[in-house]
Amino acid sequence: MFNAHSKESGTTNLLHMLESRVESLIEKGRFEEARETAEAAVSKARSLHASGDNGIVELALSLEVMGDLLRQSGDYHEGREAYEEALELLRKQRANHEQRGRVSASLAVLNDLDDMPAEAKRFYERAIAHFRRLDPPALLDIADLSNNLAFFYDAEGNFEEAEGLLLEALKISHEELGSEHEQTGLVCNNLGGLYYRYGQFEQAREMHMMALDARLASLGEKHADTAQSYANLALVHATMENRERAQ
Repeated sequence: MFNAHSKESGTTNLLHMLESRVESLIEKGRFEEARETAEAAVSKARSLHASGDNGIVELALSLEVMGDLLRQSGDYHEGREAYEEALELLRKQRANHEQRGRVSASLAVLNDLDDMPAEAKRFYERAIAHFRRLDPPALLDIADLSNNLAFFYDAEGNFEEAEGLLLEALKISHEELGSEHEQTGLVCNNLGGLYYRYGQFEQAREMHMMALDARLASLGEKHADTAQSYANLALVHATMENRERAQ
């Protein structure tokens, strides 16, 4: 028997199919087709929501997919509108921290790309707060976002806050991924750069050595990031007047 519940389930399944197609088209670089499909998904989700079948999560998800597409195609203004509408809908579902965190993180990245540092910083902080509220907390997401947020505090001259965020990101990456993982190497590299800029050259050297070890293990000798770590170490040694080591 075709009842209201089966209708809602069918619509939800269709929405997920449309959203998967959008992601597939984006991967292939077919942005015009992806936009048409994303618009169809948003329209379908709006109809579900307007019919009284709730549909808040479905509409928010379709808007999130649309926002991702617009962000990747450089349409920052429209992408921001899609993300913000999604967040406004999700505020009615206070416990939905995973999706709220994900949309907040995407909005932070968009504002970062659009050279709006204050807004980017605000949404990075919101995203981290949402991911902390999950049970268990989304540790790798927290580490990734903390790494990004640290750059904003560094730009403001707030060394302590930037260092704290990067140290937390390093602790999580080390415990969850291991000392030889690419992500661990990235955080070590960023910590090394922070210490160098603030004149803490011994700590900078240690962090860049750890970054080099991680990158050699995960990326190999010939990778550009490995070369970056060699260059960073050379700069630290040159600054410390250890010319032989620098060379």
